[in-house]
Amino acid sequence: MMRRYIAMAAVLAMPTMAVEAGEITWSVANGFQQFKNDSDFQKIKNVWKPDMTAEGFLTTQNGASLRALLPIRQTWWDEATGLYDNSGLFNPSHDLMLLYQGASPAQSCQWSLNGSTVAPASPCNVPAIAKAVTEGEEFVITVSVDGAPAQDLRGQQIRATLILAVGDSFASGEGNPDHAAVTATVPSAGSGLENKTSVKSIDWLYMGNNANGRFVESADWWDTACHRSLLSWQSMYALKKAIADPHLVVRFASFSCSGAEAYDGFFRAQINPPVDTGTPRSLKINGRDGGNVMKLVAVKEEHKAESKELQENTAKKLVLNKSQLNAAIALLCKGKTSPGLSKSYRAQIDGLRKSPYYGAFKYDSCEGGMRAPDLLLTSFGGNDFGFSGVVMWGLAPETPIQRDGLAGATKTAFNGFLLAQMRSIIGVQDPVHAGRVATKQTVAIYSDLQAAFHDILKTDPERVYALIYPNPLPSSVSEECSGRMGQGNVALREFTKDKGAKSILSNAYDNFIFRIENKSAKIIVSEFINPLQVAQRGAIKAVKWAPIESQRGFESPSGDRTMCGVAKGCSSVTGHCDVADLAGWRDPRKGGDQYPSWFPIANISQWEPYSPTRVRGLRMGNDAAMTQARFVDKKFRRTGKTDQFIP
Repeated sequence: MMRRYIAMAAVLAMPTMAVEAGEITWSVANGFQQFKNDSDFQKIKNVWKPDMTAEGFLTTQNGASLRALLPIRQTWWDEATGLYDNSGLFNPSHDLMLLYQGASPAQSCQWSLNGSTVAPASPCNVPAIAKAVTEGEEFVITVSVDGAPAQDLRGQQIRATLILAVGDSFASGEGNPDHAAVTATVPSAGSGLENKTSVKSIDWLYMGNNANGRFVESADWWDTACHRSLLSWQSMYALKKAIADPHLVVRFASFSCSGAEAYDGFFRAQINPPVDTGTPRSLKINGRDGGNVMKLVAVKEEHKAESKELQENTAKKLVLNKSQLNAAIALLCKGKTSPGLSKSYRAQIDGLRKSPYYGAFKYDSCEGGMRAPDLLLTSFGGNDFGFSGVVMWGLAPETPIQRDGLAGATKTAFNGFLLAQMRSIIGVQDPVHAGRVATKQTVAIYSDLQAAFHDILKTDPERVYALIYPNPLPSSVSEECSGRMGQGNVALREFTKDKGAKSILSNAYDNFIFRIENKSAKIIVSEFINPLQVAQRGAIKAVKWAPIESQRGFESPSGDRTMCGVAKGCSSVTGHCDVADLAGWRDPRKGGDQYPSWFPIANISQWEPYSPTRVRGLRMGNDAAMTQARFVDKKFRRTGKTDQFIP
């Protein structure tokens, strides 16, 4: 759903370690144990320098380089089962890279570890590899340079830390696939090839043949079902720790999932995850890991009046095979897990959306004891209280389309009907009601999470860090800003049109303009975002977690990274806009003077999903479609969720 929270990783980042010349130095060859191969960690370490923040590192990258760097199919995550390979993730044996700082390339170093020769003598400027060193055990490194008396480095030890991550779209990395979709390029002159890169029309998005040839590769995720990415703030923080400390092994495991709620995701397996992978990971079944919710059912008995009672909801549904809680138990358990335990912190009540809050849930038991995470990173509440629906409430036009051929009361009624139908399709959420529910329920939801963290996952509250959701809107939404959103959300219009395709009125959706007006923005901030943040801070304090203020991710010397932010020089009638700040696909419909930021990109080949110069910190619908485009049999993968268009 949201992007640009990697800046917050600097809040927790460890300092770099200085090395003096003429010293024995060593580092763990693979400091990020999630990767299977030492070489994958070294590739990232070579470009992510120890003094770089996560955001600083990302400014040096683009979509192509991240595709080459991120080894999403060479980690200990098993996408088919929704679990990690614990034997690999918790392997205590590591290779070390030994180096003598200060020697010349012509000098030769002979290394030994605990008195045993590591390898034949080799140039001192080339790291020697010490194999299979056990973490937590002290060792001595010895080196002889050109046959000179040996030098020792004593009392050394590999340290390890375990970081567990759970949460929702804000935590999963929604909007930032590890491997962004690759767009087509403009054919060279004289090639005779058809140029299919135009974005002046919008009928190509749902065409076959990879959007009528506009894409050459689909987006790909570390975990496709949940839109979980190694580019999430949780993962970036863990990677930063591994980069910054050469003697540390960071074990990072995330179960965050786009669309997750506390009770529909963490306590119980998530219904309708972002992607049905067609594997045992996502199933259409009657049961549900973590237990089904209860529903009121009419009961008729002979000679008695009809009554209603709570019964288990066993309706068939698409659901993940594991709750985040049970998946975390499988990760942390040193032995075998088995189902059979249940708990209820408070009675089930109706939730803001379709999923109820609270009620009984089932969780697995563990034989052999539990590992305790050193840190638990979390982000819940955004989906529980309808954050994306509130954004959609603002994007939905306050005044519906003007339908030709109708007038007066007939036009008003027709437009009102279309607007209501469209709002149903995109799932709007009234911000006033959502804010009141957040104010009332956040403490209870966070208290239940903390009870599970402590009692089941053996994590004390001082080890829990929770995200405070940001305000992605500017203090005042100008006509230019609002119009920029209208240009940047054409893909959302196509989504609405596609979802309403069975209606004879579906073509009418083509005239909707998705943009947030200043009046709506002020309501969203005052009635929803501010109350949610206040409720979060109060609840986090009550359960004794540490807060992570994500608003830092929306601040930049180039300008605020708001929903429609652009560089300062772009935000004027006579200004110039870098192509990265352009969100449109086709020329504005309105006549007269146009702002430079309203103009479209020239063609789809100009799109760079991870441009370091782009100012807006929240992807618009067009951005999301081009970044996350995923094709099955060369057809754009349809989904019932708007999340892929408003990350």
